[in-house]
Amino acid sequence: MLAYGPLLDEEGRELLRIRRVVGHWKGGLIVEAEDVPDRTHAEFLRGLRVYVPRSALPEPGEEEYYHVDLVGLRVFDEEGRDLGRVLAVHDFGGGEILEYGHDRRHTHMILFTRDTVPEVDLENRRIVVRPPAEVVVPPAPAAEGGPETAEGEEGAAPTATPEAAGGFAGMRRRPGGRRRSAPRGRTEEER
Repeated sequence: MLAYGPLLDEEGRELLRIRRVVGHWKGGLIVEAEDVPDRTHAEFLRGLRVYVPRSALPEPGEEEYYHVDLVGLRVFDEEGRDLGRVLAVHDFGGGEILEYGHDRRHTHMILFTRDTVPEVDLENRRIVVRPPAEVVVPPAPAAEGGPETAEGEEGAAPTATPEAAGGFAGMRRRPGGRRRSAPRGRTEEER
């Protein structure tokens, strides 16, 4: 965490500098930061999302992806049907899961493995998924009366934060049949 340099807010402005890590608590870190003299001042930072500059992150290797790069990608099945956009990447302990859909009211989740996500095309901002046979994926909502999903409109998937702020970037690799986490250096920490 110290190697990333100053932590930024969502707009890419410097928020604070970590001096040292002093401990761990409930899955997070306890740190000493410049301009935060005591615990009372630190309480005001609780729940704040912090980011690191994208330039401070290592380049992902082959078949490695930052969460921020996956969120917003168009999702298609192998027949070319539009299934929406990647809305979130989750990890509940059993492997990474992509949540996708045309809006947040009707989403689907799929395990992020080579078998279920055979193609990730960052250049063309799309992925191909292979849902299990028992999963029935409904067609896209009709243009009339359906939620708008064009970039920047209501119901659209979130886009990546500014390049200066890398967002949550837990790196993922696709070795063998499962993707695995890279070292736990995350770019977004909740305090």
